[in-house]
Amino acid sequence: MARSWLFISLFSFFNSLAIGAVSPATITACKALEKALPNNVLYKVGATAQRYNIEQGDYWSVALSSLSPACIVQPTDAQQVSQAVKILNQNEDAKFAIKSGGHDPNPGQSAMDEGIVIALSHLNGTTYDPAKKVAYVKPGGHWWDVIGALDKQSVTVVGGRLGIVGVGGYLAQGGLSFLSAQYGMAADQIEEYEVVKADGSIVTVNMQSDKDLMIAMRGGGHMYGIITKFTLRTYPIGKVWGGYRIYTSGKGDAVHAAFHKFLGNAADPKAALIVNTSFATQGSIIHVVFFFYDGPKPPAGVFAGIEDIKPTFDFCSERTYNDLMIFNARGTDLLGFRASFRTITLPHVESDPGWYQEILGQYGNITLSYLKSHFVALTTVAMQAFPASIGKNSEARGGNAMGLTANDKTRFILEINTVWRDPKEDAEVYGMAKQLTDILDKKVANVRASSASKAETYLPYFMNDAAYDQDVFGSYKDAAKFKTLQEKADPNGFWRKQSQGFPMS
Repeated sequence: MARSWLFISLFSFFNSLAIGAVSPATITACKALEKALPNNVLYKVGATAQRYNIEQGDYWSVALSSLSPACIVQPTDAQQVSQAVKILNQNEDAKFAIKSGGHDPNPGQSAMDEGIVIALSHLNGTTYDPAKKVAYVKPGGHWWDVIGALDKQSVTVVGGRLGIVGVGGYLAQGGLSFLSAQYGMAADQIEEYEVVKADGSIVTVNMQSDKDLMIAMRGGGHMYGIITKFTLRTYPIGKVWGGYRIYTSGKGDAVHAAFHKFLGNAADPKAALIVNTSFATQGSIIHVVFFFYDGPKPPAGVFAGIEDIKPTFDFCSERTYNDLMIFNARGTDLLGFRASFRTITLPHVESDPGWYQEILGQYGNITLSYLKSHFVALTTVAMQAFPASIGKNSEARGGNAMGLTANDKTRFILEINTVWRDPKEDAEVYGMAKQLTDILDKKVANVRASSASKAETYLPYFMNDAAYDQDVFGSYKDAAKFKTLQEKADPNGFWRKQSQGFPMS
């Protein structure tokens, strides 16, 4: 009786809204999924409406939470993911997205309007194996879940810097951590994947079974399959020191001069810095610096003098690692805002200490007119240290899709993050960030052409921070190899045709 009522409700829903954009294949696939997984398929109306609204509302950006998938699938194990993939294979015009934590704001990647969302929120949990010194982590949780579970064992994994960030997308796209200078990227710590392939088969991928595919999947996104379990290397952890400090605009020169010095003298891999400059309404500017040290108290001078600049507010202290994850995430819920990311990887140019302020000046000019006319908008340029030791540790762990090596020089990753309200302004907001990266592309070309700069010239995009239109794979040195591997793993083009991700050009 309940099934019949649900079918009638779904039928009425489609007809009453006259959703012509929902393809017949999508409707057929939703019905087939409901038949195969009767308690795990959610619709906007009917008995599952409340669960649908909770799942669909759990996105960082309202641009995604405001969409209306035709149905949402909530698998609870790899077998159910496999069933879903096999059904979607039988409905070639049914488009779908894969959602882990919902933090990625890019349209189409973790949300699908009038399509199907495979939401991994019920596929979560962390188990520690002290004998093997690994953690078995499922993709559907958030980092405060993972770090919190491991903190009790005095161990951790190389993971997110904000507890609110989802596990699956972060690891699949590479993952930069406060611990990366010590151990490498988060993806470098993956010793094994349990993954559902394009044909629905469940396989294990590791360095022994398929080294090339293993490396390609470390930072290669979801185009090789849906990962249902990660086996991650663990490391000992005790109390850490960190948080953030807030500085007025007048302290910007001093903060960025110290950041330049930190990049050039990153001798202690236990230290990490992120320097954020936020542009708000009427041209107001603040600097928010995230500090981290793997120990209860940082040695004097380890942050190259930033710690000596007097902040307006100081929220740094000794904490447990999980407490830091929770603290750093406070205030990051957008509560009705749209959001965007865009990135560029930049070299540390020792002879150009003024570059950071030049970048901010250019972006300030680009955004000034927009921000002066808006009272609820904020755009932030985050400069994330990417020391040479990350490449060294990455290569030692077998490597990843970014192609980092022990010969790498220091870089920093720029993320442009904007929040705003009006969907009519989407193109304008994306365009402002693109203007800045276009300017920086020209600057990078000059740096590459100059033999005097002695700076790093290989500058792959960091996928976690990239915008949907950026050619991430094209920036990887092994892009052609990865394209061949993807086509081998997915010979019928299932992921390429029916889901969205960063394309392999």
